[in-house]
Amino acid sequence: MVSKNKINRRKFIAIASVATAGTVAGCAGSDSSGGVSDGGSNSEERDSDGDGVPDSRDDFPNDSTRSELLQRGNESYDINEDYYQYLRFSPSQPATLSYDVDVQGDIRIDVILTDGTNFQYFEDGTDWEYYGEGSELDTIRASNEINLGTDRTYYLIMDNTSEGQAAPPTDFDNNRVEVDIEYELYS
Repeated sequence: MVSKNKINRRKFIAIASVATAGTVAGCAGSDSSGGVSDGGSNSEERDSDGDGVPDSRDDFPNDSTRSELLQRGNESYDINEDYYQYLRFSPSQPATLSYDVDVQGDIRIDVILTDGTNFQYFEDGTDWEYYGEGSELDTIRASNEINLGTDRTYYLIMDNTSEGQAAPPTDFDNNRVEVDIEYELYS
């Protein structure tokens, strides 16, 4: 039986091998502060927000929930009645889409997040589905944040048609809407 204060032979050999390999390879040394250095620069890159990404490579060094900005935009659309505008996103890594939509005036629209297949159905006027968590229906203001995967293309639609819940007024005028959107796609 091995007591808690003794190291068994295998564990001792493993510890000795790792320590010897590090010293022989020249990887371990001490710096003037008494810490261990890697043989390179004596200063370690700073990670202000603790997200594991050094500040020099971190687009959001003070926000631990974000590290890399993949896409950012600020768009304004003037959308005629029975038309829509959209943004397309095809993240190459798991990402978060954050957006704020403001409609100028009092005509309500649908802000719809869907995938490529359902976007095609939307355009064709056939039955389509959308991501409820990433969509805001029948609104003049929308603010949302949703995680996106890498396996598909996503479409964020600003819809001034009767396809969703909101519908333009039926007053025989072209009820145009001015829509402002700010968005970020980040990991």
